[in-house]
Amino acid sequence: MDNPAFDHVETVKRLSSRLYKRLGIIAFTFSRVYKDGSRCELWNDLDALKYTFIKTQNVEKIYTPPFFGNRTFAIYDIVLENFPSRARNKMAKHLKGLESTFDYANCIVLIDYQEEYTEYCMFYTHRKEKQAINRYLNDLEYLKSFRRFFRHMAKDCIYEVSTDKIMKPWIHGSDAQKAHDGLIVDLGAPKEIYTGSNKSIEVPLKVKNLITGFENSNVAGHSDSLVRLTAREKEVSTYVMDGSTAKEIAEALCISPKTVEKHILNINNKFGTNRRATLISELNRYYDR
Repeated sequence: MDNPAFDHVETVKRLSSRLYKRLGIIAFTFSRVYKDGSRCELWNDLDALKYTFIKTQNVEKIYTPPFFGNRTFAIYDIVLENFPSRARNKMAKHLKGLESTFDYANCIVLIDYQEEYTEYCMFYTHRKEKQAINRYLNDLEYLKSFRRFFRHMAKDCIYEVSTDKIMKPWIHGSDAQKAHDGLIVDLGAPKEIYTGSNKSIEVPLKVKNLITGFENSNVAGHSDSLVRLTAREKEVSTYVMDGSTAKEIAEALCISPKTVEKHILNINNKFGTNRRATLISELNRYYDR
């Protein structure tokens, strides 16, 4: 299969490398699932990408957005219990295959619902990482900040894969709204009507607080609508958002710590900030434009 998704693996790998240092995340995938069933993908692992879309095709003709119940994030193994049986079985087989073949486990997915597509950002650790879920929940804001960063830094890659999708449309005409409403799970098999699950997942208070705290946060500050960062300032800013020190940034970019500090000072001046925490908040807003 010839698709630009395979050409951009190294870029995704480079952009997502910081996730391992912070959270032990070894695999990252970016997907957009469109209402017509088509999808575009960016992965940091070429073998896993080929395994999913060429070898097994476990996610073929499965339209999952309605089954997340408008959640903005989910632990996949938990929310999967609320999927209708056909979708649940196929997605469980997909996740199990990634775990047994690549040791990818403990998947958390960030979900963003747009008019024409639903966007998934998925993160995996080694299966031995027993505390992975706790680390995700404690650092949920960081994962969402990374999503903003990735959208900005990979915008050209995203545009290219979205114009040449790895999975072509398979939901047509009147079926589109039915699929969006969760009525059609898999058009490649007998239709299954989904009327909702009787199961309900009890969301821990800690998780509710994390969701509320993040989604309701609105840090006031200098308007970023007029801010223009240079290419080098953008590079430095991404490491600042990651919590790196001036020395660590200097080593990564092969420049002196003094030069890094000068760039950080210039960035602070452009945003009108003088504290690192405030600057990071402003950078999050900047990359979310």
